[in-house]
Amino acid sequence: MEYFIESNDFAYIRRAYMVNTDALEFQGHSHLYHELYILIKGKTRFIIEGSDFNLNPYDILIIPPYKLHRALPKEDTYFDRIVIKIFPSMYKGMYCDEIINLFEEQSNVNRKIPGHIVKRSEIPQILDYIQTHANDNNPYVLSAIRSKITELLYKLHSNYQFEILSEPDGITQRVIDYIDRNLSNALTVQSISEHFNYSGRQLNAVFKKDTGITVSKYVDLKKMQKVIDLHQNGHSLIHSCIEAGFNSYEAFAYLYKKEYGSSPKNSFK
Repeated sequence: MEYFIESNDFAYIRRAYMVNTDALEFQGHSHLYHELYILIKGKTRFIIEGSDFNLNPYDILIIPPYKLHRALPKEDTYFDRIVIKIFPSMYKGMYCDEIINLFEEQSNVNRKIPGHIVKRSEIPQILDYIQTHANDNNPYVLSAIRSKITELLYKLHSNYQFEILSEPDGITQRVIDYIDRNLSNALTVQSISEHFNYSGRQLNAVFKKDTGITVSKYVDLKKMQKVIDLHQNGHSLIHSCIEAGFNSYEAFAYLYKKEYGSSPKNSFK
């Protein structure tokens, strides 16, 4: 079962299927947009940059841009989830400080609303309405769904207390913190593993188990994020690349296109 609808401001995707953990969605990845992740049926571990916790039906996660994340359901189990992608034009065009704050305040914190609270709210009815009209790209339907998503975001901000995910204290989180503090420096698997008295192979094995990607891949993703942040704050792309530790704009552009499918200059027009 699959439902899908997309506009310039949002995308709604619901998929229900037997789990194949080789699928791309279960590998570590990040996005340029905010994501609402809603588990409908099944149970799964979910990891966001080292934070490891269990998801139960109707738990809702708000995942900020650039945060590495992955679901880890058991192989060959039934899995039903909704992903709502919220693009910046959606909430910045609302002229509603409360909804903007939902995304921009504490954007470095991963937040969860427990399912037992969600199920007592109007959110399931909102989701049912969206699903009933999904797969219909009629402009009037898109407008109605956009209104429902706006209502959903308002209710998330106004009515529910977030659970702040606890910060883990294991080696993976310490590596993530170290990388985040030293992005402008020359970071290699060897230099990072030596700092923590691990071999490169040992560190990569633990890090990949927790995040789904290697240490070097994580470094690349965070450096790209820093370039984007600097550029969005008024710096030139070339200056941003140097500040983020890239040797050249070309090195950044190669990785960016490989990860996101388009050149940075096209994306940042």
